[in-house]
Amino acid sequence: SDANAYGAARVISVLLSVATVLVIYQIGRRFWSERVGIAAAVLYATLPAVTAYAKIVDLDTPMVLCFTLAGYWLMVWQQQRTNRALWWSVLWASLAVATKFNASLFLFVVLSALIADWRAQPRGWRVPQPIMLGPFVAVGLLYLVWPWLWHDPIGQFQATLAHWNGVV
Repeated sequence: SDANAYGAARVISVLLSVATVLVIYQIGRRFWSERVGIAAAVLYATLPAVTAYAKIVDLDTPMVLCFTLAGYWLMVWQQQRTNRALWWSVLWASLAVATKFNASLFLFVVLSALIADWRAQPRGWRVPQPIMLGPFVAVGLLYLVWPWLWHDPIGQFQATLAHWNGVV
């Protein structure tokens, strides 16, 4: 029946929301304290928008999970200074953008982190390689995970963006 048509998708949505709560807990615990992790996770999990989106089937839930994981790995990079952490951040940010284009706002988070990094050590500072290659990773991942683009990548992408030309 139609009432049960989205059951599995709703379960996946709830699982992705729970995963986001766990990542937020991990961020709070790792970078501040256990109490901060618990408080942040509980606060996030009880936000009305979060509970509402967890119940419906849409692209916001996986995008928020990917965005949060990208932020987590960016914070790990700031702490450990390893390219591995930065590659993970690029990967998750790319998946977030491939899920929903407004996740490209993560670029402002990355730019803020890079400016802070540059200000902390301006001598000999260079843009890290994962950041330089990040746009290529994002475009490549978008192409790989979106069969809609496979036939005519540029034309199909233009068709996707064309719906914004209408008047609301």
